[in-house]
Amino acid sequence: MNPAFGIVLMLSILSLAGCATPTSEFNKASKINSVDSYKAYLKKYPYSPYTRKAKNRITELTTTENKKYQLKKYWGRLSKGMSVDEVDALIGPLNRSAVISIKNLAKSKNASSGANDKPKPGAGFPYRTRLFTLKFGANGRLSEWSLTLP
Repeated sequence: MNPAFGIVLMLSILSLAGCATPTSEFNKASKINSVDSYKAYLKKYPYSPYTRKAKNRITELTTTENKKYQLKKYWGRLSKGMSVDEVDALIGPLNRSAVISIKNLAKSKNASSGANDKPKPGAGFPYRTRLFTLKFGANGRLSEWSLTLP
């Protein structure tokens, strides 16, 4: 074998080994996990097996960022003593499933205590999501809240 041919063959193999593939590039974009990283991936590989996943992640990340922005915007309008319905008017459109769960908790608390029962001190119910925590007192009114935005 010609030594020059061997060197060219080795250089070719090494250069191919360093080439990016759609899988390795998608894994890099996933590690970064930002809208920009997925957009860069789609620009480089618009028709790959991971195109749909990258587009879905862009949508998820954009939706989450919009939710965070809206929560921050409306969070200052919450106040102690608000009813579940008043809280619903502020954050319901942002997190419908959370508000439905809060309403169900309030109904079950009211149904489990008789009309003549006095609320126990400290009674109430918290509601936690990945983005925020709300605590309602036994009277069904907002008593505490905090943002837990990542």
